[in-house]
Amino acid sequence: MSPGVQAALTREAPDPLPQNTLQSSDGQIRGSVESAAPPLVSRGGDDPSDPTGYAFEIPIGVDEPIRCHVTGKPFAIGPAAARMLSDKLVDASTGQRVAGLEAGAVGSRPYLYAHVVGTAPQLGHKALYQAKFFFAPLRFGAMHCMHVGLGYSATVRRVLVGLLGSLEFAPQADALPPTYHEVTLTRVGSLTCGFNETRFYQRADGGWGTVMRSVLVAPRSASDVVGLDQVRVTSADGNGVVDHAASDSFEGKTQRYSLALERAPQGFTYTLSGEVHGRAIENTLASHAPLRDDVSLARQIAAGTNGGSWSMPQWMPELQPLSSVDVQVTCPAREGSEDVACDIAAGKVHYEALIDANGMARRTTLKDGPVELETERVYAHGRF
Repeated sequence: MSPGVQAALTREAPDPLPQNTLQSSDGQIRGSVESAAPPLVSRGGDDPSDPTGYAFEIPIGVDEPIRCHVTGKPFAIGPAAARMLSDKLVDASTGQRVAGLEAGAVGSRPYLYAHVVGTAPQLGHKALYQAKFFFAPLRFGAMHCMHVGLGYSATVRRVLVGLLGSLEFAPQADALPPTYHEVTLTRVGSLTCGFNETRFYQRADGGWGTVMRSVLVAPRSASDVVGLDQVRVTSADGNGVVDHAASDSFEGKTQRYSLALERAPQGFTYTLSGEVHGRAIENTLASHAPLRDDVSLARQIAAGTNGGSWSMPQWMPELQPLSSVDVQVTCPAREGSEDVACDIAAGKVHYEALIDANGMARRTTLKDGPVELETERVYAHGRF
């Protein structure tokens, strides 16, 4: 690589750039962002027919601005990120590869940041190009951004992380704040390439609603990336018994499943409807005991200060979409509010967890042959 190209790849904009307000004319989107000039905001985003869609350009003092889109519609971040990282940015490109990938969080908001480099013919020579990508969930919606041009990798990341921390997006604002909210990051080996969000909402009747989302983007090779995005929404009564639930999962361009679970009036039986791998499903899910939500399991663990083993059936479609899963947690005695190292078996999946006084896992470790998958909490707020 020539000194000139190396210098272009490592160049950055001034740090910091001036702070400017980013705001749509209707006030639905607002934030503060570093930029060389005020950002331009327009309606529509990726899809002009999307009533919750917005597009904006953030100038950073170079030829190409950062271009972003925001939507309040459900958006599968993992597959979208994998597709953008795997598809050639230039049709005649040779040797495009993923040069960087990381997951992080600013406060309660997780994000993915990645960049690709490649070469393409230009005026009889091979020219190097680079693109940076940024993805972040806004509850069920998302913000995704791109910058094309050599260099400015740290600038783009800094600008977008700062914007994400201040962004207010009315179509995906919580009507009521969650009773408990946590964010964990996922590592596969040494690569931090995914995140998980858990929100617990206590209702006026004493019941609980839970929203869980997992996003993972992992390279299969230097030029091919696989993405996974799954959401599970659960409603339970005050005793932690699941009344109904729904879950969707996407891998790549394929919807793995879209399912709804509804408890029958009597007994421990549930109706299960939807699709799995494109096949229509209308089943009965029978359990040996009522299905329990995650709040119920966490509370039971937290109450067991003398240690022990607890087991309860749950619906975990990411493991078994059409049947219940017996989850067994074994922990030693807890001294005060210290974390304890526990063993968890969910069906055939076994992993280790460091669990806090709330009964929630601060860190988990799952080993599958030579591959180690680890989650670690980076944000938590609230109690239950």
